[in-house]
Amino acid sequence: SEERSPIFLLWLDCIWQIMRQFPSVFEFNERLLLALLDNLYSCRFGNFLSNCFLDREKHLNTKSVSIWRWVEQNYAGFVNPHYEEYK
Repeated sequence: SEERSPIFLLWLDCIWQIMRQFPSVFEFNERLLLALLDNLYSCRFGNFLSNCFLDREKHLNTKSVSIWRWVEQNYAGFVNPHYEEYK
């Protein structure tokens, strides 16, 4: 189907806006948001395929890679150097 919802894109923008206001609150940097955005429509990762969790589970486990595994492998590039742990 050609249906696309901008909800995830809008959520990424909201997170980016909050990051701009509070740069030390998030453990990750804006490179993670840009990577998620770049891969949203690339079909490289199964997390963004299909419209429901059950369909994604079928495809993710057998035919595609999880974006979160890729993020974990590239974790050092997504660390916010200004992050301050809340106590």
